[in-house]
Amino acid sequence: MKLKKIVVILLSVIFIIPQNIPVLASAQGLPETGQDSSINMSITPCWMHVDCVTLDLSFSSGQAHCYGRILAATGTTAINATFTLERKCSYGWTVANTWSRSSVTDSLTFYTTNVAYERFEYRFSVTATVIRNGVYEVVSSSVEATY
Repeated sequence: MKLKKIVVILLSVIFIIPQNIPVLASAQGLPETGQDSSINMSITPCWMHVDCVTLDLSFSSGQAHCYGRILAATGTTAINATFTLERKCSYGWTVANTWSRSSVTDSLTFYTTNVAYERFEYRFSVTATVIRNGVYEVVSSSVEATY
């Protein structure tokens, strides 16, 4: 009986201790593992209630074409998003325009055009609050392009 208790305690310790060890990951070790260090890696966020955020910024005929789409998980009850177009100037980024959109489904699609000037760099971004099962999640993304 005593031996049985000791074995149970020992096994419990063996299974519980490894669960409390923090783990860190880093891309700095890639060249050391023999992989090509010239690989262009993309780090993408992992959201709980959002499957995909797509942004596109293109230009033609003096117009910036701004497209955005947010796809959330099934059961999402609301998406509230603010889309922003910014132009880079000598002193930093300045807001060219801002738009707010909402959806009561699990997706939100946005498209608009805005005046754009050649030889300027632009940034199109979105910040959205997604509500699913009473839980709020804030997501954001941006793209940059030069006209």
